[in-house]
Amino acid sequence: MSLFDEYKEFRTIWTPEEDELRRRADDGYEQRHAYVEYYMNELPEYYSTGLRMIKERMDEFNKPECLYEGGYSIENRKLVEDIVYSLHRFGASYIEYFQFDFMRKSAEERNTFATSRRRAMAYKVINSPEGTAICENKEESYARFNRYYGRDVRRFDTCNQSSLKGFSNMLAEYGKLIVKPLNEMQGKGVALVTVDQVDACGLMGVLSEGEFLAEPCLENVDELRLIHPASLNTLRVETALFPDRVEFLTPFLRMGCGDSVVDNGGAGGIFANVDINTGVIVTKGHDEYGHRYTLHPDTGVIIPGITIPQWENALSLAAHLAESFPECKMAAWDLALTNDGWKLIEVNHNGHPLMQIADGVGVWPKMIEVMKAW
Repeated sequence: MSLFDEYKEFRTIWTPEEDELRRRADDGYEQRHAYVEYYMNELPEYYSTGLRMIKERMDEFNKPECLYEGGYSIENRKLVEDIVYSLHRFGASYIEYFQFDFMRKSAEERNTFATSRRRAMAYKVINSPEGTAICENKEESYARFNRYYGRDVRRFDTCNQSSLKGFSNMLAEYGKLIVKPLNEMQGKGVALVTVDQVDACGLMGVLSEGEFLAEPCLENVDELRLIHPASLNTLRVETALFPDRVEFLTPFLRMGCGDSVVDNGGAGGIFANVDINTGVIVTKGHDEYGHRYTLHPDTGVIIPGITIPQWENALSLAAHLAESFPECKMAAWDLALTNDGWKLIEVNHNGHPLMQIADGVGVWPKMIEVMKAW
């Protein structure tokens, strides 16, 4: 049995009626209406809650700079039913419907996207529990890949006075540190802590309660630092491990915005796809809420056409990391280019394939290919 067979068993099992409606719904609006009506009658509270969430997403994207044309209205029955259909048929969350521009895509095109529901199920069979646990705990990740981090990373606990003393000593040694909550993801809780901040507010005035990792600040090479100097701008490379090779999903560069020290899309950062063969950015910058940028909004740097230095070295490092981590057949590696070369920032077992937003090309066929190979 391949991993894809496991995936098919793991995913939601449709009733015969639902399966028939699902297949017919791809053919047009009237059949789609019947498909949505099935959920409206079978799960009325779920459907009602969904309408409120759809309205919230429409409000987020219903801005002139986010729209290709027209606008979104909760009174537009066809649009609402298309969103609900896309959730149940393709696993697309309400925000993904807008991010992936599904309203302008056919059922066949939509079926190529690695949506949130599909990813959630697929990663459970593609990546082992052991590999997932390593990715979800930053300390375990560091222990596994410490030679690729290229910096001093230490664990501390705000509930332990001796540990806080150790943090104070490390801060005095480096002057400023990046702190990361031990078990958070997507840049949540990441902060820059300086000696001056601690002098003014005290340790507990600048630290969140609990366990965290601290590390010295890395700096990009000039070519990448100038895009947004306040943050470390990183390359996301998601690898697909096959029995005889490593392949790459489309890489993308992540760039911070405003005063943020992180570049995560979920923290307000923007991203742009990089051509795998040349290392040149080939799309505009995008954020997760439909805005598109030819120029970086803070620095004015032209995003399309930026060349990522030492490109082959980045791909070589990502391939090597993938081969050394068979517990995760698909892993997303965040890499930073410094004056000392490429450094690993972190590894994710469930990378959000934002490249689908930037170029409108789905990566679900590649995920299926990986599952069928094992």
